[in-house]
Amino acid sequence: MRFLCFILIGTVLGAQAQPLSSRNKKALAAYQQGELAFRRIQFGQAVTLAEEAIRADKKFEEAYFLKAVSLKKMERLEEATQVLKQALPLSTSPANQQKYIYELADSYLKMGNYAASEEMGLRFQQRDSTNAFINLWLRQCRFAQTNVRHRRAVSIMELPAPLNLMPMQYFPVLSADESHLIYTVRAGQNTNLEDEDLYESFRDSAGVWSRPVRLSEAVNSRMREGTATLSADGRTMVVARCGQRGCDLFESKKTGDEWSELIPLQNVNSPSWDSQPSLSADGRTLFFASARPGGQGKADIWFATRQTDGAWSAPVNAGPVVNTPFDEASPFLHPNGVDLFFASAGREGFGGMDLYRCRWAKNTAMRPVNLGYPINDYQDQYALFVSAHGRGGYFTQFAGRRQGKLMKVDWDTTLITEKPTVVRGVVSHAKDGQPLSAQVQVFDLLTGESVFRGESDSLRGTYVAILPSRSQFSVRATKTGFLFYSGSFDASTEANEGVVRFDIRLTPAALGASVVLNNLFFDFDSDHLDDRSKTELLQVVEFLRQHTSMRIEISGHTDDVGAGSYNHELSQKRAMRVVEFLTRQGVPSARMRAVGYGASRPLVPNTTAVQRAQNRRIEMRILP
Repeated sequence: MRFLCFILIGTVLGAQAQPLSSRNKKALAAYQQGELAFRRIQFGQAVTLAEEAIRADKKFEEAYFLKAVSLKKMERLEEATQVLKQALPLSTSPANQQKYIYELADSYLKMGNYAASEEMGLRFQQRDSTNAFINLWLRQCRFAQTNVRHRRAVSIMELPAPLNLMPMQYFPVLSADESHLIYTVRAGQNTNLEDEDLYESFRDSAGVWSRPVRLSEAVNSRMREGTATLSADGRTMVVARCGQRGCDLFESKKTGDEWSELIPLQNVNSPSWDSQPSLSADGRTLFFASARPGGQGKADIWFATRQTDGAWSAPVNAGPVVNTPFDEASPFLHPNGVDLFFASAGREGFGGMDLYRCRWAKNTAMRPVNLGYPINDYQDQYALFVSAHGRGGYFTQFAGRRQGKLMKVDWDTTLITEKPTVVRGVVSHAKDGQPLSAQVQVFDLLTGESVFRGESDSLRGTYVAILPSRSQFSVRATKTGFLFYSGSFDASTEANEGVVRFDIRLTPAALGASVVLNNLFFDFDSDHLDDRSKTELLQVVEFLRQHTSMRIEISGHTDDVGAGSYNHELSQKRAMRVVEFLTRQGVPSARMRAVGYGASRPLVPNTTAVQRAQNRRIEMRILP
């Protein structure tokens, strides 16, 4: 709501609807010079000139108002309030009285004096019940007085050295495991924000942060690089870069330890202000704040989705459930993919910008909930980064306009509605163990929905996936020249504690090479394929379409429980069911053969139930 003061001052200090209250030439001359100083953003000089006008005419009410609004711009609210209280009884103009009452209501709210703000708001309403800001502030005062008593138990600490060594650092974002921190630094005391750059720091296994370093010239420039956001694996970054024409969003990719040159987001950027991005964990959805036309208010939350060809869709407004006729800012989509956090100045809260959480599913928001006191208070709260486990986060604590510190907050209960599953692993060559860059995709076996699509690092082979819910998942990895990998894991219970290690080994697609189709499921003692098998079978179809000359063997295998002849027959039937499905999907039957081996080719000894389960399988082998 910072723009509001300039709108009001224009109505009082500009062309007057009525004559000024003073006729003193010395007072008028000082006042006019004070107006000019205010418009030049020289607020201290405006205060001095307003005081000179008041000394010349102690009943010059407009000079009191000039002094008060200038003090407010300098964040000297207590002094501004006292000056407004002096000016109010001097005025005989109902219109001017309303302006003084309005500013008092605003000042009291900004100081957290909810009772006094409510009193001023009710006085204003006696003459005008239609003012949107007054009506909002009254709702906020009543909400705050009721809810400030319900204090959350929180612990707040400043991030330790070697962090927080600059005068101004803010907007922290972290990788999913909280080992990689990127934030904005403004060096020196430049209030015009002409020297914003991005810095990064890494935390080791002992919890010690490295000395922060400036990101490479590929990211930082002579323009201002502000808020950044990272994908879960820390290898995709979207950055707000600001220049003379405003702010736009740019993307960079990390290979090894190097970031690529920033590329503007086509289809996303507009001629208006676009900033404060937040990537989903899989990097496929981007939330951001924008002042573009077509929204609900001045600044709204918007989102875009990455298409299958890698391009971004046209942005869509998050809608009236999230956005208001006032300002919304700093969206943050939690790694679970369903909890959207954002700041809003247009809702019941504690005054100014408050932080809210809403449920986000299928591009639709549910009613936002205020995060409560003391996370929110009468000051502005922005840019909360919530940890994957939901019991802590990071934010910036400002002390005036020239000092900002990176802070960590922990609270007594989780802020998220679903705890995500974090999957991390390494993709490597099955024969020599060398790391590989490969496409990794994860599916929810219960719904068949793709919940993650990413690429392992080309130098280290590492990947990180944040899955939005606890379920049963299949994992597929593909790389040109290799057989696809098929695996699965069960994260539907608390046993994994939300963290799964899942390494992948890829086998070259040579003659005789084989892969176990781990995500095929048959009913017990039957050749009937479970519906959960469809995702895996369609992946086989896609693989064969990409390798049109390849011939394969689909082989069925059992454990050693039961008669050998029965196991052989069951394994043959199961292999045939798979070939029949592939044939229905258009794969020529001449390219496939079905073979049942029964229990004759175990992978491991049939000693335990787990080992017997490994031996019950379907394999695909490349034929000459």
